[in-house]
Amino acid sequence: NEPILKEYCDYVISRYFRDCDFESVLRNFFILFKMPLEGQQVTRIAYEFSTAFVKHNPTSPVGTDPDTCFLLVCSLFMVNTEYH
Repeated sequence: NEPILKEYCDYVISRYFRDCDFESVLRNFFILFKMPLEGQQVTRIAYEFSTAFVKHNPTSPVGTDPDTCFLLVCSLFMVNTEYH
């Protein structure tokens, strides 16, 4: 299922979220589907999101490294989890 997830993330971000700011892309992307409860699945989705975001938004302040974007996504997930 990882190739499907990769293609899904790549398609959605390239089609709907090209050249957009990080915050709005992150919010709107994760509204599109229900997140799984298992941590490993959430991590995979966050990594594929990060890879696709960096690929289709090269001028973003997040940078061009998918690992940096992934770290930011995971940090925001943790802050959101602590908040709720």
